[in-house]
Amino acid sequence: MLIKHLAPNLARSSRFWLSLALCVCALFGCAAPPRRRTATPTVSVPAPRPTLAESSPAPVTPAPTPVPEAYAVSGELHLAVRENIRSLNPFATTNDSEAFVTRLIYDSLLDYQPARGFLPNLAERWDLRGEGSRLTVWLNPAARWHDGAVVSAADVVFTFGLIRRGTLPGWADIAAAVDRVEAISPQEVQLTLLDTREEILRQVCTRVPIVPAALWQAVPEPATYANLEHPVGCGPLVLEFYTDAERLVLRNSQRHPTRAPTVATLVIDIVRDETRALQELNEGRVDALGWDAQPAMVADVRDHADKYPGLHWNQAAGAKQRVVLFNLRLAPYDDARLRTALAKAVDVAGIIRQAAFSLAEPATSDPFAPSSQWHDASRAAPAYNTQAAVEALEAAGYRDTNGDGIRERPDGSALLIPILCAKVETEQKIASLIVAGWKAVGIAAQAVPVAPEQVLPALMGGSFEAVLTELDLVEQSALYDCFHTSQGELRGGRVVGRNYAGYASAAFDRTVELLLEARNDRERLDLTRQAQRTLAEDAPWLPLFSPNVLSLYSETRFEGWSPVPGIGLLDRHVIVGLVPRD
Repeated sequence: MLIKHLAPNLARSSRFWLSLALCVCALFGCAAPPRRRTATPTVSVPAPRPTLAESSPAPVTPAPTPVPEAYAVSGELHLAVRENIRSLNPFATTNDSEAFVTRLIYDSLLDYQPARGFLPNLAERWDLRGEGSRLTVWLNPAARWHDGAVVSAADVVFTFGLIRRGTLPGWADIAAAVDRVEAISPQEVQLTLLDTREEILRQVCTRVPIVPAALWQAVPEPATYANLEHPVGCGPLVLEFYTDAERLVLRNSQRHPTRAPTVATLVIDIVRDETRALQELNEGRVDALGWDAQPAMVADVRDHADKYPGLHWNQAAGAKQRVVLFNLRLAPYDDARLRTALAKAVDVAGIIRQAAFSLAEPATSDPFAPSSQWHDASRAAPAYNTQAAVEALEAAGYRDTNGDGIRERPDGSALLIPILCAKVETEQKIASLIVAGWKAVGIAAQAVPVAPEQVLPALMGGSFEAVLTELDLVEQSALYDCFHTSQGELRGGRVVGRNYAGYASAAFDRTVELLLEARNDRERLDLTRQAQRTLAEDAPWLPLFSPNVLSLYSETRFEGWSPVPGIGLLDRHVIVGLVPRD
């Protein structure tokens, strides 16, 4: 049988490496040197997919790779995160900060970069056979654990054995998809897969952290093991110092065979106050903020360069979309004509300007955000046109029958749309602008602010009429989870899946069912596009905007900051790409 190689269209940027936490720690006693101003950046978007020939290695066994010589490193990078780091267990991270650090300490079989597709990591070569059910990988013979031991096929078999036990929360999909993992030789591993869906292959290759069998065999409870005492991985950085809730220091191993970061030391401090973090960044005691910065803060840096000399800001395409979600189980929200007319009456450009400080992009009818590989860039945002909205409402029977300036339902009863939103300044601002837009075309509405933690229960219980929320679809299978009729059923007072709107479409259901069954990449893409077209026609939500991922950093000590679409600075590749300034 013709050997197939795992192509980049079998995987995209692992959302999982996405939303991690970077940045900021103090260089005590050092004054900040002069800094340059930066020009306003453009929005970074995902690069086009490379072809198979551009990303797949040749099916020829290479000569043995020698143990790499130690490469030169320099500089101490100071980053800040906002969450406590209380576990370095790569199977049980509880926040972005922990996930970020474990990705620097541990490695997966393969790596991925948007512009280049799949790349060697622990595996230097791989192929896929048997209709995608048999994956063989050859480990890099130069790969070493931090204690000097060779990374072997036995370690890979052991790692997948841990996952296949089914005792690690969050790993059920991979546990169910992998049938067998066998060591063919000390450096060759064969995985037999029960599920050959593209997203599963991506997770198997890039998400699973390989751990040393010799050490983890002695761990009685892998799911709860904190792994804070000298964790041994094979990633580019080694843990050197840790203080709970305060500081963590990593040093460069200087012998990683495929990723050679030039940063000598990475110091991570926990800084929960964003105002304090910005001050430290401005004073030169911090190199970057390791989270998606608040739009108001970035706008202040953008608009007052004299206050922040030398600070840089960047916006990358976002991974989420702000929307108004309607409860389609209730009238009149089950009327697509009303939903379409309401969309025409919302000034999204004004909302982006006033509530998002012009640091967002208009959303479209596509459920996938701009940073997603499945995003359909051909879709346009709804056009703001109050006259068209008025005409559409009239045609649908929503008229002002008593002359009070407020439209009634087609049956003559009163219509008042309550918009549930989090009791947060930005959310309330967005809701108030929507209310004003609808009022201008004769639709009565009011914002209903609630505690932020009450929004999700309202969605899960289907106890809302309209709600200001977000879509965050990552994989194609999320189309089923979020919009299939079965996932919107209410049972015991709770929505079964994530179809909180209660969207129901037989045509859409059939499309996504075929999508889950399809194994051919072209067929899966065609079915995805068909599902997107159906959603665009039915308009189950009102699209608003996609917030850009916002980053703040200084180039005084390091240059080469390259925020990743959908993630920003919170990615291992960002650290690997930094270069100390002379």
